[in-house]
Amino acid sequence: PQHIEWTHLTGAMILRQPYWQMGRLELGDAKQMPWLLLVRNFHATLRSAYFQARDRVKVFQGTPSEFLRSPEFGVIKLVTFYNIWTQQARDKVARWNVFSYENVLADPTGQLTQILEALDLPIRDNWVKAVVAESSFDRMKELGLSPFYVGTPLAPTDVNRPETYKVRQGGTKHDLFTDEDETYIDRVVDDLFIAKNESAFA
Repeated sequence: PQHIEWTHLTGAMILRQPYWQMGRLELGDAKQMPWLLLVRNFHATLRSAYFQARDRVKVFQGTPSEFLRSPEFGVIKLVTFYNIWTQQARDKVARWNVFSYENVLADPTGQLTQILEALDLPIRDNWVKAVVAESSFDRMKELGLSPFYVGTPLAPTDVNRPETYKVRQGGTKHDLFTDEDETYIDRVVDDLFIAKNESAFA
């Protein structure tokens, strides 16, 4: 009765679909369920996605600049995902809430409580406290290296290469993309993201 599913919908990397093939969403019975959309700063998302694509799921082997401009993985694909949600998904589902990755990091206890409320799940302060403690950066990295998590999505694919860790430091704004790349991201978002002025996506 409390089944929860995580999905990238039609935007999953492993599908290797260019943005023009993402198509319409078919949500079936799930449209009657409460939905949460987890959003994140476009620049940070793309930095993380590059390492995920290159070093973990191994679906891309080009440069960071090529990744940004790739129709299968880059910024236009990411913006298209948000546009599909804005135009299709949120009008089809019974209830939906948006949660910001940055807000979750800043206030994990408060945000987790709101997430539980949005999913109609029980809120028990001791559980919330325990989950927040177990999901700190240092604890998650420790768990990713533990034998219990070998072969799971949390484990690094190569313990000797930090970029293959699922839990890793995000770095600074200009440690991966050039100034020209960062400007390109801003331009695409400004030109194509239809909900850029909505507070939920700010």
